Amino acid sequence: MRQSRSFRLGAVTALAGLALTACAGGGGGTTDDNKVEIVGAVSGANAVALQTEIAALAASTGIDVTFTTIPDFDTVIQSRVRGNNPPDIAVFPQPGVLLDLKDDMVALDDVIDLPTTTKDMIPGLSTVAVADDGKTYGLPWSINAKSTVWYPVPEFQDAGYQIPASQAELEALTAQIKADGTPPWCFAFEAGAATGWYVTDWIEEYVLRIGGPEVYDQWVKHEILFDSPVVKQAAETFEKLILTPGNAVLDRQGMAATPWGDALQPLVASPPGCFMGRQANFVIGFWPPEVQADPSKFVSSFLLPPVEGGFDGQAVLGGGDLAAAFNDNESTKKILEALFSPEFGQTWAQQPNNDFVSPYATFDNSKYISSTVAKVGEAVSQADTFRFDGSDQMPGQVGSGSFWTEMTAWVTEQETLDQALKNIDASWPAS
Repeated sequence: MRQSRSFRLGAVTALAGLALTACAGGGGGTTDDNKVEIVGAVSGANAVALQTEIAALAASTGIDVTFTTIPDFDTVIQSRVRGNNPPDIAVFPQPGVLLDLKDDMVALDDVIDLPTTTKDMIPGLSTVAVADDGKTYGLPWSINAKSTVWYPVPEFQDAGYQIPASQAELEALTAQIKADGTPPWCFAFEAGAATGWYVTDWIEEYVLRIGGPEVYDQWVKHEILFDSPVVKQAAETFEKLILTPGNAVLDRQGMAATPWGDALQPLVASPPGCFMGRQANFVIGFWPPEVQADPSKFVSSFLLPPVEGGFDGQAVLGGGDLAAAFNDNESTKKILEALFSPEFGQTWAQQPNNDFVSPYATFDNSKYISSTVAKVGEAVSQADTFRFDGSDQMPGQVGSGSFWTEMTAWVTEQETLDQALKNIDASWPAS
């Protein structure tokens, strides 16, 4: 979902001027070959943490590297490219916008040793920004894991609850917590004009787990319809787990009326108002300051488990920041090589109030500032496949349009599931 990432960024103070000295030249990035300008949407405390990594990168390479936060990233980057004033490197929150600009970019295949660069990436990440021409135009420098299920500590263990290894065990755990008298799940999804994206994330989770990565990829391209058995089963699995009365803190109408950023607040209350909530690692930034300061005292996590009869392995749904290049000068090449390495992020990960997770399975997990983030990083690094958020890859009128609105209409019982799925298919552009 496109908007979830920008909401996360907008939830902290935008630091539009947070840069060292961003000097842009015409048509191909900076005019000085020893300067590299990077722009992106990372903001707030996370951008402050990132600046330490950029400073270390500049010191180690001898290149004057700058990073500038652009709050309205999609609009500004497209304007700069159209005005023949691109940065050297841009970091995109969504692969769709990146690929829209590929004709103005340098294919990474022609700039770096792609096989060597991607060999240690978590499976599935290296192909996120591969265009129809077969070339790669972007790679992730950081990721978020939406398949993370959070639970309160020590209350979860004190109650004798066990981490589920399958969907059947997750459903049994849900029933056990419910019988003990606490709503098992926290879930809410109001997001203004973007209301619905949190629901679509859940549908994507189960299409990936039930159908597997190849079916998921086909569905994202509309080679498999929304009105198909695998998507309907995914929606029904989510409905059984979350929408069954008593399974969540809020009822259907309450979920749609409560801001998504407040959804997991009951999880860190004392006593907890729920025992499970699924959201990416960026949710840490929405919890109270005392939780952010040392999340390990309040929460731990596990990955949403596999579904019996579905994909035989651990899948992770998520998002991330994808770096792309607009020139191939030597300084840009050196910086790209540094960005796309298992060592990138080690300084960033040590800074307060960051949610950095590396896309590399070989990243040193001891570098994460908290055991909470380290646990997410370790779990993702051991996953069998990673898939980028599906709605972020769909045409805008679907991924950030009908998919959101139709799932909202279904959850709030304004439409049946069958009708909602048919309506999404009907909204898919003809070409």
